[in-house]
Amino acid sequence: AAAAAAAATAAEGSNAHADGAEAVPSTAADGEESGAATSKVGSARGQAAATPLDLAKDMLVGGVMLLDLLQFHDPPTVQNKWTMRVCAKVTELRRLQYPLPSALPVPDPATGELIAPHAGMGQWPAVTLQLPLTQQVYWGAQERVRLAWYNADKQCWCSDGFEDISLDQETQMLRFSTLHFGPISMVKAVDTLAGIQDWYLRPTAPQEVSLFFTAAGTLPVQIVVQNGKCQLRQPAALPGLAHLAQQWMFPEEFCKVAARQGFNPFPGLFSSSFAKDENSEFTLYHQLALLACCYTFRASAWNASQDKDTLVVRFAACSDQGDIPEPAQQMTLAALNNRYYFVADCSEGDDSFVPRPAQSAQVFGAGTACILEGSSEAVRKRVASFSGETSLALARLLQAVRPLSTAVNPAADAFAVAEKERLAVERAAAEAARKQAEEEEAARLAALEAERSAAVSAKGAKKR
Repeated sequence: AAAAAAAATAAEGSNAHADGAEAVPSTAADGEESGAATSKVGSARGQAAATPLDLAKDMLVGGVMLLDLLQFHDPPTVQNKWTMRVCAKVTELRRLQYPLPSALPVPDPATGELIAPHAGMGQWPAVTLQLPLTQQVYWGAQERVRLAWYNADKQCWCSDGFEDISLDQETQMLRFSTLHFGPISMVKAVDTLAGIQDWYLRPTAPQEVSLFFTAAGTLPVQIVVQNGKCQLRQPAALPGLAHLAQQWMFPEEFCKVAARQGFNPFPGLFSSSFAKDENSEFTLYHQLALLACCYTFRASAWNASQDKDTLVVRFAACSDQGDIPEPAQQMTLAALNNRYYFVADCSEGDDSFVPRPAQSAQVFGAGTACILEGSSEAVRKRVASFSGETSLALARLLQAVRPLSTAVNPAADAFAVAEKERLAVERAAAEAARKQAEEEEAARLAALEAERSAAVSAKGAKKR
């Protein structure tokens, strides 16, 4: 935890000090205790009921900062050219409450009766602090920075009592006004980046596979898996994400560290409601991960329209550099009830998807066998030599992202439209070729019939 101590002198003179934090100065009002913490007068609200956070919807990011109000020792005095100071350990500093314990009663604005003061009243306004973050934190350009404090009485995190919150992403400097001292933390909705789009999986180098998707509608993401560990490749230049782009981490650690830094496109970590059956989905992820060194896997436009036990992906063989196959080379894999796998007898551009194999189609008990059917010996050798650590790490990363359950895929839909147009052109060309062939065949038959008739006529004339 980052320690930010806003200390106040309870003797005389208004003075504030922060270890790692900067307090904004102001003049204490008459009648306030002369040791009040330096604060900003003005915009803080009065004391309001504590609002507990729902940690199923919000999560703490950037670590927990401990904000303490401490009483300094007596100031040094000068006696006969000697400067006398009180020597004591830092641990002997006395923690104070806010308002200070010796604060005088104040009139109740409603009744006029004298009451104990509380933070947020005119004499005890919010304290404004500015402090550097000790952990990198990512915030989107349109995201509002939020804070919470730990309510020891209710044993929960609450979001009331903060104003004027701002974060400089370049300097990682946080500024805010607060009515509370104690543990505080930045807060972010857990599903800020959960709506991923247009995922695909492909090799990007020998023994290296990357998962690509778009987060929050506009943020392109590439997570690389190599030697059983993960690293963020894109976006790497955004403030708060440098740590993820500089270190290799195991997938569980990578996802948790990223989430604590405010980068959380991992609904598998926090959500319990998904569109697809978990067992079926996880089994398919393991099988895709085993083949990811030789195949590219992409979202299918048919997946979202199928029931929870039916999973649909596109796949095609590629080199270890992940070249993008032509649309005509891409096939559609269907997985039913975690038991049956087959290549669907339709394309992304067809008008409907039939979630059962064609009568002549082969059905497999494993997705790997279905995909590898008919593959070359070179592909099978590459699959056999693919790192087991990398395959397992990739499967665990997919389980955290859950693309088959959570992703929306406008690119897959656009591909389906393009495929529909391509197939329509191909069908029109095939129909035109068929008609031309029929016309040519009819003309040939007519010519043969004419020749036969001419031969018969000539033979009859000769007899006469």
